[in-house]
Amino acid sequence: MADALVFHRLQFAFTIIYHYLFPQLTMGLALLIVFMKALGLRQGGERWNDAARFWIRIFGINFAVGVVTGIPMEFQFGTNWAKFSRYAGSVIGQTLAMEGLFAFFLESSFLSVLVWGERRLSKTGHFFAAAALFFGSWLSGYFIIATNAFMQHPVGHVVAADGTLHLVDFWGFVLNRWAIAQYVHTMVAATVTAAFVMAAVGAYYTLTGRHQHTAQLFLRLGVAAGLIASVLVALTGDRQAKLIARHQPVALAAMEGHFQSGPRAGLVLIGQPNVRERRLDNPVIVPWALSFLAYGTFHADVKGLDAFPEDVWPSWPGSAPSSSPSRSSPSCSAGGDVSSAIGPCCGSCCSRFRSHTSRTPPDG
Repeated sequence: MADALVFHRLQFAFTIIYHYLFPQLTMGLALLIVFMKALGLRQGGERWNDAARFWIRIFGINFAVGVVTGIPMEFQFGTNWAKFSRYAGSVIGQTLAMEGLFAFFLESSFLSVLVWGERRLSKTGHFFAAAALFFGSWLSGYFIIATNAFMQHPVGHVVAADGTLHLVDFWGFVLNRWAIAQYVHTMVAATVTAAFVMAAVGAYYTLTGRHQHTAQLFLRLGVAAGLIASVLVALTGDRQAKLIARHQPVALAAMEGHFQSGPRAGLVLIGQPNVRERRLDNPVIVPWALSFLAYGTFHADVKGLDAFPEDVWPSWPGSAPSSSPSRSSPSCSAGGDVSSAIGPCCGSCCSRFRSHTSRTPPDG
């Protein structure tokens, strides 16, 4: 624990995990609020407007807490990951700035209209305000995910003479295919979160005998949306898994504890990694499942860690020699690579940055 990188990672991990609880809920609620306001436009739909009013207030509270918890995270890009920010800031700064200038202000402005402007607007006007809130919320999510997707699959850039990254293809960067797959999966997951929270509140009111009519609406919409989104989240997650298998095979091998390459690879449900002996102790394995999830066929050959040099294996502070070439990228901070803390890159982002930027691919 003496390594400063450990504390950098712990601090940033705590900040980003605690912050993410709130936008995850609000992004999902934004969609459900639009549904409730749409149902409220029908004749006799006043009950849906009452239900929407309740969840708009919940949205507002969580939005405010999300803003407060998100501000320290922005500063930690400079305090914890200064070298990474200098290295890739001219690229990822684009989407981070657009999230703040466009999406955040759109979302916050129409949230104010929803909370305090209902009496001044018609039902249709209030519905369109909810739609604008939804658009701003989900647009904000896309810009953040596009930033993270660049760390997973960097495209649309070149390496400048000073060794930093410069953006050359804006649309290639923004419409990164990794970002699109990751975005769809994340937003469906946000809908799952909001749907289950809504259903839980409805169930609580039902069990306590309070607000029975409203509780029925919460349960109907929450359970229906939760069921649909739960199916979709599996399908969209499958696409992301296949992208990892294609573009980050060493990360896939590491996070699945897959040491030996070969076909019909099994999916490990639980096990104890024994890196010294290159195996998992006491594993519980679903046979052939990893080959299918990664490549769509049970007979696919999945590369294990034995197929890659050890200096590109995902690592933690102190697990790799400081002289390892994969640890000397400009995107590293405090003696290790930043990618392990900022995004799920499994420690190989520095190496991938260097290999990708040497080719400077303009497309996704």
